[in-house]
Formats: sequence, structure tokens, C-alpha cells
Amino acid sequence: MSDSADITLLPAREADIWDVLAWRNAPHVRENMYTSDPIDRETHQAWYTAALADTTRELWIISAGGRKCGLVTLTDIARTPPSSCSWAFYIGDPGAVGKGVGSGVERRVLERVFARLELDVLRCEVLAFNTPVIGLHRKFGFEETGRIENRITRDGDGLDAICLELTRERWRARQEA
Repeated sequence: MSDSADITLLPAREADIWDVLAWRNAPHVRENMYTSDPIDRETHQAWYTAALADTTRELWIISAGGRKCGLVTLTDIARTPPSSCSWAFYIGDPGAVGKGVGSGVERRVLERVFARLELDVLRCEVLAFNTPVIGLHRKFGFEETGRIENRITRDGDGLDAICLELTRERWRARQEA
């Protein structure tokens, strides 16, 4: 599954709704999200329906080796200069974790955001303890732009988030190198 050629992003559809809920509720996904409580069907259905209809968002299903295994979200898509969006992803299928899927997803998202959508800046936030994902983003050229202290509270403790961004200019320079 580590061959990034096997990684594709498919437009999310209504039919994917319950797969996405199962992935969002997977313990290894919830522990890295801002809300770690299980999500009920009604809450998820309202979120998913609104997300699919929102013109400032894109939802993509991750497929690895022909098997659907996670979700990519592009949010706050702004076309006015400097154009930008934020993104997040998760691999909901535990069998696909640690097999190079994340790198393949990152490549596909950067290509979409910078080459196809022609946006100027891509941003994300990652909980500070999630060092593997922070490292993945840095590997692809993201730079830390800040830290939000106590971004969420979990079990009575404040957890910080690391803010990262990549510009199209820096992405292009890395492509040429």
C-alpha cells in the first residue's frame, strides 16, 4: 500500500456518509481530532450534508489500492488574493495506517490545491502531540507559523495546536529541485 500511485482522491458522495462516520468514530482518529467524543448519526448527517453543499469546502475520499480508507477536507476556500484554504485528513482504516498512505495523500492534495485550484496558500492545524503528522507536513515543505495554546481541553488538560502553512511558490520551488 505504500506505492503512492495506488493512492487516489475520489469526490465524496452521499453514499459515503456512513463510511465517513465510521472513520470519524474510529478511536485512532478521534484521539487526534478537536472533538474526541463519539459522533452520533444525526450530528454526522447534518455535518456531512452541509459540508457537501458548502461551496467553500471540498470533501475527498481516500482510496488506497482500490479500497476506500479515509477522508480529506479542504475548508475555507478563498479565491481572492492571496487565495487560500485549510485542510485536514485522516486515515480511518487502521489497516492503512503507517503504510505510506499519508504521503500519497499529501502529494495528491498539494497537486490539487496548487496546480489545479491555483491557490496561493495551504494551511493546517495539528494537535502538538501528533508529531508524526507534523513531521509529514514538514517533509513536504510546510513551515510552522504559530502555536495556539490550549486550543482544546481534553480530560481537564489544555492541548496546544501547531499552525502550519505551505505557499504555492515554495511548493513549486520544491517541485523543481
